Amino acid sequence: DLAESKHAWAAVPMPFRYSLFAKTAVEMRQRGELGTISHMLFRFNQPGVQRYLDLGSPWMLSKADAGGGALINLGIHGIDLFRYITSEEPSVVSAVTSHAIHKREIEDYAHVTLRTPGGTVFLNEASYTFPGTAGDQERKLSAEKVFLKATTTGGEGVQIVGPGRDETKRAPEGYLSGWPKVVNECLNRIGRGEPPPATARDCARAVSLIFDAYRMAGETVARS
Repeated sequence: DLAESKHAWAAVPMPFRYSLFAKTAVEMRQRGELGTISHMLFRFNQPGVQRYLDLGSPWMLSKADAGGGALINLGIHGIDLFRYITSEEPSVVSAVTSHAIHKREIEDYAHVTLRTPGGTVFLNEASYTFPGTAGDQERKLSAEKVFLKATTTGGEGVQIVGPGRDETKRAPEGYLSGWPKVVNECLNRIGRGEPPPATARDCARAVSLIFDAYRMAGETVARS
């Protein structure tokens, strides 16, 4: 509210918007090439919490300071991506969290189901449970006319499957995505006098859904 009342340039970094998967999904939706979207899946499984201690960021493991664990840190990107691709405002249908591995006040795993007014279902998984230094990510969308899947083998791409069609579209050479594209886009928009690509309002909406999920999962919601 404050940012909008002051006409302030307040941006939130949402790197998954800047991917060939998201770009393809939005463009195909706008052209009517998806048909009705049945459901979408976003899985973001990262290594454990020790990395935050090693990086000198112990506040990430405090519910009072960080707001929560894997869901608010990682799962927020899935919720934002879902809103961005569908252009609808979802609500939380179910949510469950787990503290089984790290046994801290913040959750190390969360699974949240959302649904839009149009009936599209979203499955959002976020966790700090990958046993290693890499991670496990999935982004998939199943619609009436096509199925889309983000791929990284051989470079960034998106698999498009439909009746008589199975192709993998690759990002062109020099294609900017993720965090580099966030910085590039923000600086370019500031230079052109344009509004942010993802606003404080976008972030507030995603966080509101996350707190709804926390309450539904029986988590205590931290208050500042």
